[in-house]
Amino acid sequence: GRNCKNKAVLRGARTRAEMSEIVVGEALALFHARGASLSIYDPGTKSLTIELAAGTWAAATGMQLAPGAGISGQVLASGQPYVSPDVRTDSRLARPDLVVEPEWVASVPLIADETPVGVLSIGRAAPIGSADLRTLVAIADMVARALQRVTLNDQLAAYAARVRAIMNTVPDGILLLDTNLRVVLSNPGADKALALLASWLPEQRLLALAGQSIEALLQTPDSGLAHELTHADHVFEVMACPLHSAPGDATPGADGWVLILRDVTQEHAVLSRVQQQEHLAAIGQLAAGIAHDFKNIISVITLYSQILMRAPLAERDRQRLVTMSQQANHASRLIQQILDFSRRSAMERSAVDLLPFMKELVNLWERTLPENIQIRLNYDGPEYIVNGDPTRLQQVLMNLAINARDAMPQGGVLRLKLSHVDVAAGAPPPLPELTPGAWLRLAISDTGPGIPAAALPHIFEPFFTTKERGKGTGLGLAQAYGIVAQHDGFITVESRPGQGATGLADAVRIGHARAALAVAGAGAGQRRVGGGGTAHRTAGEAEFRRRHQ
Repeated sequence: GRNCKNKAVLRGARTRAEMSEIVVGEALALFHARGASLSIYDPGTKSLTIELAAGTWAAATGMQLAPGAGISGQVLASGQPYVSPDVRTDSRLARPDLVVEPEWVASVPLIADETPVGVLSIGRAAPIGSADLRTLVAIADMVARALQRVTLNDQLAAYAARVRAIMNTVPDGILLLDTNLRVVLSNPGADKALALLASWLPEQRLLALAGQSIEALLQTPDSGLAHELTHADHVFEVMACPLHSAPGDATPGADGWVLILRDVTQEHAVLSRVQQQEHLAAIGQLAAGIAHDFKNIISVITLYSQILMRAPLAERDRQRLVTMSQQANHASRLIQQILDFSRRSAMERSAVDLLPFMKELVNLWERTLPENIQIRLNYDGPEYIVNGDPTRLQQVLMNLAINARDAMPQGGVLRLKLSHVDVAAGAPPPLPELTPGAWLRLAISDTGPGIPAAALPHIFEPFFTTKERGKGTGLGLAQAYGIVAQHDGFITVESRPGQGATGLADAVRIGHARAALAVAGAGAGQRRVGGGGTAHRTAGEAEFRRRHQ
């Protein structure tokens, strides 16, 4: 009856530590022992460790014995029980300091699959007879089987912990679904994705992600290896892999599914920017060649109009020459904007402190912009030095301020903010192109209605405008793009309808320090004309119609 009870107790042990507590405690109580210990053999180190000792032997807990050392080591090596009427006389006693009085000691091996795996020992003042030894051997057999089971449990737990650690380390989301589409296992990446893509509770079946049914996502996509899901500002790729526990079982999902959720928002943004820059570079190369040819033609027209102005002419003819000269000058400015876009303009760069530079511009804008537009300049430091051409930088900021003004015909707030930005190695930068280091940011934002999402990919293209007909040439942002790029920088615009717009432009390095010029509000609140695309009319067209009506 006692053995049956011991078996039941041992079966309840889930770990080696729990089992050791039960075994040693039962040995002390059953044999009225002074001391008891359980030692377990480690095949890796080939040593015997006293897993737990109790009673007068408690201090021996954790002690390691070399192969064959001590009484327990000899029992493990021989595989035979050991009994001594006075263990103090045995020179193999590993801790003689723990036995101060005459003591009977019995040690029996734990045998599992005909291999010794440990030793169970007891010590008491009363003699240990053959019946006691048989009981101890029977207990040792039960302990050996329990040790196998809890060792397997410990190994499984360690394996599960390693799998969990690996899953938690993987940046992609990993979901394990059972055959009923319930989530069995998920890592932090999957939890984050589920919070965005699904209205789902842990006890429920997972039926859809971002409006697409799970059944559809489990099918092979028509092209590529993964389905693409879009939700708000995030883009995910979803790949489904069926689980097969039985070799040769080709039934999809017979044992469940593994879903891999990858957030590719950043990759899409980088790819989009690269494609945009390649597109703009091709346009710039074409525009530069055309602009140079037109510059030569306009130069001839301007020269001869100035020569003719010196000749005696009728007043009407002189006015025509004045108009021709004015339009030629306007064409020259447009050509200069195109050259700026194509990065072909001559520049004179030097150290520029953006703080006094911006203060002067703010003073100018306060006199020239409408009174219903408030201008606010904020900064967090005393110095913002970049390596730039002051004239070209002023042109960039003037273009952006004019766009902001046009975006707020009823008035609003034009905000300018200078700040320092530190990009750490390995951390996601504010813009994909920014490399690690210290940067500066200038942000210009307005309170206009924002830019339509469909227009954002085209806003830096020459002659593209969202303004009403006759109110823009579509070269302001193209010129800003080229100037910033010629400063070895980058520029972008972020906007949501109804929330204004944000543009980011990153400037060049000075010595070992880099400066980033981040501009917000470029083109904010511009309105789309018709269905979008290019909509502009030059002043020359208007003048031509006026003079020839």
